[in-house]
Amino acid sequence: MKKQTQSTQASRQTTNQYKYRITGFYKETRFQETAIGKIPSEWKIVKLAIIFSEVNKKSRVVNINDYEPYKLITVKLYSKGVVLREIKLGKDIKTKVMFKVKAGDFIFSKIDARNGAYGFVPPELDGAVISADFPILELNRTKAVDGYVQYYMSQPMIWETIKNYAIGTTNRKRINVKQFLELVIPLPPLEEQWGVAEVLSTVDRAIEVVDGVVARLERLKKALMRELLTGRVRVREENGKLVFHRETEFQETPIGKIPKEWKIVKLKDICEKIKAGGTPPTSRKEFYNGDTPFVKIEDITNTRKYLKHTSTTITKAGLENSNAWLVPPKSLLFAMYGSIGAIAINDIPVATNQAILAIVPNREKSYVEFLYYLLIFLKPYFEKYAKRTTQANLTAEIVREFKIPLPPLQEQKNIAEILSAVDRVIELYYEKRKRLERLKRGLMDLLLTGRVKVRVKCAA
Repeated sequence: MKKQTQSTQASRQTTNQYKYRITGFYKETRFQETAIGKIPSEWKIVKLAIIFSEVNKKSRVVNINDYEPYKLITVKLYSKGVVLREIKLGKDIKTKVMFKVKAGDFIFSKIDARNGAYGFVPPELDGAVISADFPILELNRTKAVDGYVQYYMSQPMIWETIKNYAIGTTNRKRINVKQFLELVIPLPPLEEQWGVAEVLSTVDRAIEVVDGVVARLERLKKALMRELLTGRVRVREENGKLVFHRETEFQETPIGKIPKEWKIVKLKDICEKIKAGGTPPTSRKEFYNGDTPFVKIEDITNTRKYLKHTSTTITKAGLENSNAWLVPPKSLLFAMYGSIGAIAINDIPVATNQAILAIVPNREKSYVEFLYYLLIFLKPYFEKYAKRTTQANLTAEIVREFKIPLPPLQEQKNIAEILSAVDRVIELYYEKRKRLERLKRGLMDLLLTGRVKVRVKCAA
């Protein structure tokens, strides 16, 4: 099923119900001061109790039958929507009395509403069941539009307000229905609510399209890696073009079948250096905020392929007074602890902490981008060799001794060129998604405050 955002789902429900069309935008000039700030003069401030009513759960009781399947749903944090958690037979459900939801119901978690755990039930989850921890509300659609309410409620400032309403111990604070319905929101005229929801959901639909393309490209890349990095499909250059052919001649090796032309080598045999870094004492301020980028695990996990900057820098003194060392550009940065197997190529000279292994390839024997993709592909094998303490971790010695399949150097470059081409396209779509996200945030800031208004007319 195609993934949809909760706000898009809510907006689509309203699109079928209200018959309007957008004719333009204009800047609002008339405002009123309210408890939640300036809003357009014709907007109202209302409690959620004005637009929502609580559903009597007695009318929604479901007595769980051991031999019937049930859709169990939950609400994701940060306004990510109502989603299917799992489908279970009744005998596997501990709670024997649950409650049925209908498409268009609004539900929230008493515990996690303070983290945005609420939303409208999408059509495909009509008839699913929830526990008593999820109150059910019904929206009065003569006063409010699903999509507008969902977008407004998706703002972090709303979560912060709910935190102030919640009561209980620190980790188990709850909000009940009465408290939830005390929340206030600005309410434009109905047709304008529809217009705001339609504009924002249009951007969300564009984001969904981009996500779909990226998902297909990621599947393509995974399939290419499986074929190319095992040698089942070979790639060579003919007349200036890369061409594929199916391999037929293999050799048996300790790590499985590989093409006869390939070798099995230890990683250390094709690298100049494989060495972890170190952290200068954090108590010494003179060791930090210098000219040398300092890589931590989060820098690698937040990087798609090439690491170009870091969140921390160290000074020359920090470098000289620790086990950190200057890693040359176009090396591999490999996480040994925590996010084990996370990897990036540094575009700049860097130092690393002790959790990161810098792998400096021998350029005459190995091609850095080929090794990058190969180590990603072999990540499950690295995890198998990881030592288990409080968390899985590798050692530099394990990595140095790791055996890998190695094609001829030119074929390494050919394989890397193909996979890099796919990555470049994926990166373009990621950048497009970022631009759409920025556009959405900007539109929300303008439309949900009324500083820019949507001009709407009834459809003919």
